[in-house]
Amino acid sequence: KEVQSEPDYDRVLLRVMHLFEEEEDSKLSKPVTVNLKDVLKGLGEVRDVEERSLTGTWNITSLQRWNWKTADTSGKKNKQYLKSEDKDFTVTISPKEIRTFFVHFSSRNC
Repeated sequence: KEVQSEPDYDRVLLRVMHLFEEEEDSKLSKPVTVNLKDVLKGLGEVRDVEERSLTGTWNITSLQRWNWKTADTSGKKNKQYLKSEDKDFTVTISPKEIRTFFVHFSSRNC
């Protein structure tokens, strides 16, 4: 028996990427803050945003990351991830960073 899956148009995978490297350009190499709700309003009403691993497989808050001691221990802050409780839907993308999200829209079937 052939199994058919139905598309879920109420949830999309969104990947956001900053194209510039640090110090590549004096203006364009700065972190950028984006309001996902405003950017995606043409697709529907954003209900929830969930940050995922790069592949979209895992919820970013449940990942257990490896830590290495490096010679350069200065400067880099702990990464702030978008949590489902954050209802302002804004994310900051640093230079050369790629972030992946599940964006859940209000159902169009209601």
